[in-house]
Amino acid sequence: MEDGSALQELLTELELIPLLGQRPIVQLQLITFIVVLVVAGFLSTAAWKFFLRGWLTMIYRRTRDRRRHWMGYVQLAVHFLLYPALGLLLMDLVIIFFRESGWLATVLIELSTFFWLLAGYRLVLILLYAFVPKRKARYYHYWLALPVFIIGLLYWFRLGSVPLQLLSQIELFTLFEDPVTLGEFFWAIMSLYLLFTITRAIQDLLQGVIVRRSRTEPEGVRAILSIGRYLVLVLGLLMILAGIGFDMTALAVIGGGLSVGIGFGLQSIISNFISGIVLLFERSLRPGDIVEVEGIMGKVQKLDVRAT
Repeated sequence: MEDGSALQELLTELELIPLLGQRPIVQLQLITFIVVLVVAGFLSTAAWKFFLRGWLTMIYRRTRDRRRHWMGYVQLAVHFLLYPALGLLLMDLVIIFFRESGWLATVLIELSTFFWLLAGYRLVLILLYAFVPKRKARYYHYWLALPVFIIGLLYWFRLGSVPLQLLSQIELFTLFEDPVTLGEFFWAIMSLYLLFTITRAIQDLLQGVIVRRSRTEPEGVRAILSIGRYLVLVLGLLMILAGIGFDMTALAVIGGGLSVGIGFGLQSIISNFISGIVLLFERSLRPGDIVEVEGIMGKVQKLDVRAT
């Protein structure tokens, strides 16, 4: 779609939004949704504060030691899922009431998706805080789960919003004769962010599992997983560039030209990288060993891919 025509169509659709919002049935559904948000929040807070928390705490204290951690998970699940569950229940009741009254409930049906997304997000948080150490759980909560939830909300809102669909088709710039739209640029940035964050999460998860269930040294596991992560990052970056319509032939030509110059400039870094991999796999050095380099004595504290 041409940039000018997309912008003109967007402006036309934006002019229709106030007219749509002036319809009494649409206003009624929007007000009803806001009321459901408030009522569900009030009921979930009151139920947890005055009844469920005390009841679950009493059961927790009476539970045997071997089963107490499971009761802790139950408390966490009830606390996190109570609000979206009440929201879905109230939305279903309201939709039934609208249909029985002969009123349209299209907007309410679309808005009920919000509670499903919220329930899925909080279910992920329950699993995160239940099975991951607290420090890492907080990190993945705010740097992975929350951004994914926000992206899900934006994608859901985009599917039901014609103006946002048109806005995403506006051309921002041209990259090697390939036009890049606003939507492609936004999803490329989000995909790049998620690629780095998710690969780090998977690396941490696999490292913890492999080290616990095998006799392999942590340094060797970290080396293998680091190499795998770098390969996944490169492949993911190529897929993101291909997703926005980037010509991979041009990238190959540019990469071939730059590889020679970068190779000369990064000889020492590449040499250290390869040396680190050799040391980790051969295990000729281990933490605690005493070494002498050019007359300087030192103690090995940590082995890594890039430095020792």
